[in-house]
Amino acid sequence: MLENFWKKENNFENINPQYKALLTLLMIVLFICFVALSSNLFEQNKKRLEMELDLEYNDVVIEKGRDKNNRNNPYLILSKTNLYHEDSIIWAKIDVGDSLIKQKKSSLLKVIKKDTVIILDYKDVYKYWDNIYRNER
Repeated sequence: MLENFWKKENNFENINPQYKALLTLLMIVLFICFVALSSNLFEQNKKRLEMELDLEYNDVVIEKGRDKNNRNNPYLILSKTNLYHEDSIIWAKIDVGDSLIKQKKSSLLKVIKKDTVIILDYKDVYKYWDNIYRNER
């Protein structure tokens, strides 16, 4: 079988057209698999949680809004940092003037308001999103 792979010499310019088509088809299938795996919503959700766990801040919210240039994603501007994109569930519970405390490697976010302290767990939020993704199927 391999003796028919190359028509003449051992170079890629003389590959049998059937093998070229097979190789092209294989590359297309591999590309589609790669795209499907990398755009998996569960994996994206897991990576987002890992990124959240790596963050650490103790800051006050000075601005809250939606980024009109980026699919209306919610954002917060803190006094010591520039722009911070937040999950819409957590974003809805935070107001301008609130203090946010989050320790590195912790999933808990403490939101200190004038009269209340709210503790939010990123793991609960991401479990919620995983359930939404599972029920969409």
